[in-house]
Amino acid sequence: MSHLNLFAMQKELDARIAYKGTDRLLHKFTALWVETAEALNETRDFKFWSTKYKQPNTKAVLVPAMMEEDKQYYNPLLHELSDMHHFIMSIGLELQEQFLITLVREYEGPDVIGGDISQRFRDFDRTVRDLEKMVHGLCPLDERQIIDKYEDVMCDFLAIVETLGFTWDDLEQAYMEKNAINHQRQQQGY
Repeated sequence: MSHLNLFAMQKELDARIAYKGTDRLLHKFTALWVETAEALNETRDFKFWSTKYKQPNTKAVLVPAMMEEDKQYYNPLLHELSDMHHFIMSIGLELQEQFLITLVREYEGPDVIGGDISQRFRDFDRTVRDLEKMVHGLCPLDERQIIDKYEDVMCDFLAIVETLGFTWDDLEQAYMEKNAINHQRQQQGY
């Protein structure tokens, strides 16, 4: 699969949600901040005070009350990264529609991976805040600046994913699983 296919899946989900408020983009940025904080929390990288939680949280029981042999597991960190990816793509689709620019395309991973994961998250946060300021008119902009800044957001996100040791296939699979859950939630009136 490709980023183009994932964008198409996200567009379908966004259409199904069909929120029409004028504050839709603002809410999407807020949701991205929350999901980013949740993902960073699952890395446990910043918890210098903890001796118990030194490794990222990559395995948790889906339904804790089950018998041991029936338990199913999931990766909480990858789950939160997938949530971030949903909102990054949803914001891109919104910006594309609002500013009549092309943001839906294939994205490459970063040239350099590794390093301090907390710094990667801070870089991502700063880039997203810059994009949000641009689209809310807090600084002068043109189409090219929005396109470049959105590309920076996507690249910073992919740097986080790769620095944490996940592959495109991991992210894609997690996205598709979460997308199915999100459609099910819409069907059930979530």
